[in-house]
Amino acid sequence: KYKPETYSSTEEEIRSKHKEHLEAAHKEISEDFYSIKNSELIMLYSRFESAITEVIYLIFNSSSYNELPNIDNSKLNILDVLKMEKSEQKVFIADLYIQQKTTGVKYGYNRFEAILEPLIGKSNLKKETQDSIFRFAQIRNLLTHKNGVVDKQFKALLSDSKQYIGKRII
Repeated sequence: KYKPETYSSTEEEIRSKHKEHLEAAHKEISEDFYSIKNSELIMLYSRFESAITEVIYLIFNSSSYNELPNIDNSKLNILDVLKMEKSEQKVFIADLYIQQKTTGVKYGYNRFEAILEPLIGKSNLKKETQDSIFRFAQIRNLLTHKNGVVDKQFKALLSDSKQYIGKRII
């Protein structure tokens, strides 16, 4: 049996109990929802990366082994691969392929092109779209790794931006 409470919290009690949450909300509003926008941008780029990876998985899963590109990896234990289901093997090989093709390649369009070109040919994306993907990746990295504070590396990569070193990206 349940006996409903007859006591209701006052506005002041609610404000006191949720003080930290209210302060965080006021801060977020005063900063024009900066952290929410950051999170959205980071998630959007991550989804874009995932979509490219999913394309690779689809290509590998629909191809026979002799159609797959060569992958050099001396640290691979063949027995571990043979113990996997066939679909797991192809995903594992696709991951090795992505790792091999992207080592040393900066985030952005060039990274995606390095992965996709050997499988489906060179992209015909306009240069400005390629540059936008590169910028998107650099902004995502700045938000993720530097909390949005512009550093020399970011400024060097995007020298035409109107951002200032030591200040949060706008």
